[in-house]
Amino acid sequence: MGWAQDFDLQWSEKKTYENKEDGYFTGFLGSNEKYVYTIYNNLTTTKRNAKKKRVDLVAQNKETMEDVHRIKLRGDKDDPGRKVALDGKAYHKTIILEDVVYVFWTLTEKNVTEIYAEVFDADLNQLIPLTEVYSITYPEVKKRRYYRRSPIVILSGKEWNNDVLIGTEVANGQGESVDFEYKVFDSQLEELVSAELELPIVQIGKKSAGLTSSYEYGVDGNLYIQSYITLSREERQNLDDGEQSAYSKLSIVDIASGELTDTDIRFDGKNIFNFGFLVEEDGVRLFGFYNDLEIDPKGTSTNGIFYATIDKETNELKETIFSAFDEATLDELFANDEEDKKKTRALFKKKRKANEEIDKVSLDSRYVIESVKLKEDKSIVLFCSKMYNYTVTVCTSNGNGGTTCREVPYCDKSNVTVFNLDPDGELNWSKNVDRFKTYGGHYIYDLRVLTRDDKAYVIYGSSYAVDAEEKKRKNRKKKAEVRDHFEYAVFDLETGDADKREFVVNTPEVEKADRKYVSPLAISIVDDEFYVNSQRIKFKPGLTAAGCVASLVCWPVLYFVALSPVFKKGVGHIGKLEIIE
Repeated sequence: MGWAQDFDLQWSEKKTYENKEDGYFTGFLGSNEKYVYTIYNNLTTTKRNAKKKRVDLVAQNKETMEDVHRIKLRGDKDDPGRKVALDGKAYHKTIILEDVVYVFWTLTEKNVTEIYAEVFDADLNQLIPLTEVYSITYPEVKKRRYYRRSPIVILSGKEWNNDVLIGTEVANGQGESVDFEYKVFDSQLEELVSAELELPIVQIGKKSAGLTSSYEYGVDGNLYIQSYITLSREERQNLDDGEQSAYSKLSIVDIASGELTDTDIRFDGKNIFNFGFLVEEDGVRLFGFYNDLEIDPKGTSTNGIFYATIDKETNELKETIFSAFDEATLDELFANDEEDKKKTRALFKKKRKANEEIDKVSLDSRYVIESVKLKEDKSIVLFCSKMYNYTVTVCTSNGNGGTTCREVPYCDKSNVTVFNLDPDGELNWSKNVDRFKTYGGHYIYDLRVLTRDDKAYVIYGSSYAVDAEEKKRKNRKKKAEVRDHFEYAVFDLETGDADKREFVVNTPEVEKADRKYVSPLAISIVDDEFYVNSQRIKFKPGLTAAGCVASLVCWPVLYFVALSPVFKKGVGHIGKLEIIE
């Protein structure tokens, strides 16, 4: 453990953010050989309003992070024709490829959603103007909220010859199967393929809101669909005790023909948790945690890692390997972190003793797989953390004696735990790095992982000093420490050895106005590189003072000042965090 500078952090010049100028940095979109692309929106009370008022697309130098090309997709007062063309349309998505940039918009009126696309070159010169490419018609129902989220799929990638797939799920009613319709377009927006297929899933409720499955355009040119199948009431009656009433199904679609083959991620005597897959040219690798019903008949414990492959020629599942956790492995894994070993909460002695035996060969069930890397020798590395979501009730009282309560979500993140499975799927080594961080919100995934040669660099959130042996108040990081450094771990992918380190973001001589803050949540991975955003939003001094004076007369003015973006201004930097090899 200690100080190290494994990274070179290159910041842009200071940027000023304001609605009436260039808007606020929103995120990284992608990169090609020439640029990394970012998007800017207005600061508003809702994201939807931000995308309606302003959308700026910027191509930036990948080394200096300076703006090279900038276009106003929406909000250019000097282009009234574009304002008319985009009337009623909502920004949907941008796809960055090597030679072209796709921008997609949607227009929804009554029960019809139209998808529009425009195409730019890498320098953001428009190649093809706004063109309608797809239309979705929903069932005519009285309550539009039944279809409140357009089930749109838009996929592409640098391996697919600049082609783009646009599709939608079609709900046929309660108890009926769900269909998937799609079209493939080239960079001239010419239609190449049109197909429809039946998904292996049935609509359970009356409502149809959003996608039932997740979609991935594989590097092998196939479409991969992961569906979550819930058993019917009749099917659940035939389940064994502890057996899951839902499971994942992976479907592989030949895009040209629409032919679908699927695989149940379901095994006798096992429950599968946290299922994932990797698509490679030589086939598909499946992985996840599993519960062994012979060890834990209740079906809740995590007893090991499963691994399987799908043959690229037949699309059939090959032999599945179940690597069970044993007591010696888990004792070694948590030798320096006893508090994170799985422990029963049973109150009665008999039940507690039975659970303790199960816990000896079980991982905490709150573990999630956040990142997966494939090594050159075809072994895989799983980067995991423990996630605990909960809510806290917060109540406030007003001057009239009334009380208002609300639920505030939180997410506790513990540990960086890494498992290496050899090319045959057997557990090779495992390693745990202790850490703890509480975030606002639920389901926060905060591991940022890149690999170089035989090392993995994992950036994560941590509230305690890098060398703290116990999670006590005295060991918590001070505010300045959180701001001026970020914590990470370096794993040796051959041996599993790990080292906790800190990177210095702000040296002592940096002026207060120039200090940056690097949170793992503000780090994006774009084409196997770390990019980071540091941004501060403050109230404008003059307008805020006027608002405060007015609030002495009328308190709602203070509320308006707090929410209105008119009273706010931001400063920030974006940067590239490059691994020093």
